[in-house]
Order: sequence, then C-alpha cells, then structure tokens
Amino acid sequence: MNKAGDSRLGLSVVFRPSQEVRHSVQSFLSGIKEREPNQYFYIPVQLHTTILSIITCSTEVNMAEIEVNPYFKILSEAIESIPAFPIKYQGVTATPDSVLIQGFPEDAHLEKYATGLEVISKDPACCTHWISGIERILLI
Repeated sequence: MNKAGDSRLGLSVVFRPSQEVRHSVQSFLSGIKEREPNQYFYIPVQLHTTILSIITCSTEVNMAEIEVNPYFKILSEAIESIPAFPIKYQGVTATPDSVLIQGFPEDAHLEKYATGLEVISKDPACCTHWISGIERILLI
C-alpha cells in the first residue's frame, strides 16, 4: 500500500485484474469518491485480487529478516499446474479504511490452487500462514 503513514508490510499471493475490470471498478469508485473525498482509494495499477495472505500485513514485519526464495519456489510450483480461472465481481464491502469489491470464483480452480499451496507448503520452516477453504476473495 502507498497510503500515507501506512508502514505495514506482508507477503500475499495476488493477481492483477484485466484492464476491462480495472476500468469498471474505477468507474464505480469515481461515484464513491465524489461522496467520500477523504476515503483512500487504490489507483488503477494498484488494484489486485488477493488469493491468500502468507504473512499478514503488520508494522512488525521486517522483510529483511524473511527469506523469500522458499516462498517463490513453492508458489512457482503451485502456479504451474493451475490454469486461468474466472472470477465474478459482484458486491461491495466498505470499512473505515477501504472499499472492497467482492469476487467469487466461478469454478473450482481457485480452491484447487489454495489446496495445492497447502499441500506444497507443509514445510513449517518456510510457510507460516495459509488460507484454506477460500469462498470469497476481495479486490482491495
């Protein structure tokens, strides 16, 4: 995040939506921006869908102390076997800090991806937090 004053760091698996989806989201958000000008909004290139959080964002995370290569190895292995999957974006969740567009997988590929990561990540020395049973992902 580039929100002023936000120094949290973490490690997540994300993907960037297509240009078409980014444009639709920005069109929707422009109406909210008019009503809530003090709300923080991502710029289009920052829009992403979080698949899972490996290390939850925190001000206490020191990325210099974390060996990221094992994470990249595990993620690369898992990604190789997962084809592209469709997500239907529908619905909004609002918090004091963000506006989230809800995304719902339209097939089982996302769940297979998360399950594959769980299976591959049984090495506790390199992986600390995995989300299983993903039913909903949020575009933040």
